[in-house]
Amino acid sequence: MEAENYIRRGKVYHSRGQYRKAIEDYENAVKADLRNISFQAWFGMGKAYLALEEYEKVKRAFIPIILSSRPYSLPCLPFFLYSL
Repeated sequence: MEAENYIRRGKVYHSRGQYRKAIEDYENAVKADLRNISFQAWFGMGKAYLALEEYEKVKRAFIPIILSSRPYSLPCLPFFLYSL
């Protein structure tokens, strides 16, 4: 399966409150990412861990995005700071 499909399905699981399944799909998206879209998977994973109140994992999910210094890293900062 392609990374985009894992991300789409992960978003569906997330919207249904099935955070563990969402995280699994986001992890698979990161592994399958051939077009460098994994920031979407890392972001979704971080939000799912936040919903589960697993704050150390929230930080680990957002750090790759924040360190990338790309414009899409800015939306991660409030979630990251909340997890501290």
